[in-house]
Amino acid sequence: MAPDKALNAYFPMPFERRGVITVTNQGSQEITDFYWNIDWVKLPALPENTAYFHAQYRQCTPCAGWYKGNFYSNNFAEARGDTRWKNTSGAGNYVWLNAEGEGQLVGVTLSVFQNQWGGWNEGDEMIWIDNEAEPRIHGTGGEDYFNGAWGFSTLYSFPLVGLTEFHGWEPGSRFSHYRWHLEAPLRFHKSIRATIEDGHANLRSDNMFSVAYWYQTEPHARFPELPQPERRIPKFIPVGGPGQDPSLR
Repeated sequence: MAPDKALNAYFPMPFERRGVITVTNQGSQEITDFYWNIDWVKLPALPENTAYFHAQYRQCTPCAGWYKGNFYSNNFAEARGDTRWKNTSGAGNYVWLNAEGEGQLVGVTLSVFQNQWGGWNEGDEMIWIDNEAEPRIHGTGGEDYFNGAWGFSTLYSFPLVGLTEFHGWEPGSRFSHYRWHLEAPLRFHKSIRATIEDGHANLRSDNMFSVAYWYQTEPHARFPELPQPERRIPKFIPVGGPGQDPSLR
């Protein structure tokens, strides 16, 4: 991952009969500077049961947080008394991948546009494999999943994990992360449901945007409909709570 300009990641994309690559300009202005470079290798045949590359975009704008009280200075005393403080079912989690079939999750890029003061990153990742009742993985916070540990303080970029945008903890702050599961494969035989909380137990109401990357044998489940371009543009949304309600300062 280069420290400036283009930030590139490469994935093998096998195809048996044909491959089609298209680009659509969904903006309101003409694009004059556009170029491409496509390299491919013709093989005699693909191995039997070859897994195909998939990528899927999702978003929540905003996520449906349940707590609008005062959590300045991470004071959650009031929220701790709510029955929703302990999230073991994954109810309300942001879902970045829900796939059926057999395959392997290889990574995710997750961007967050905060609507409230504080940090989204106390949300745990929770990943279910093959329709199990309990999550196979239940992490300890977004900064741990993206290898930040004890919060984020600076940008970092490594082959398998990185934080490429970070602007602090106020409303309007932006985060953008990536993690590739190449050294820690997440295999599934029937299904996978990969999720993360927005703040502890989903008490926050931020905007989340993600792309999940995985391989699987066909057929795959139907993708969710892509939101219209204007809905995909990150922007501040009034949701109440710290940073928006002066009485809570």
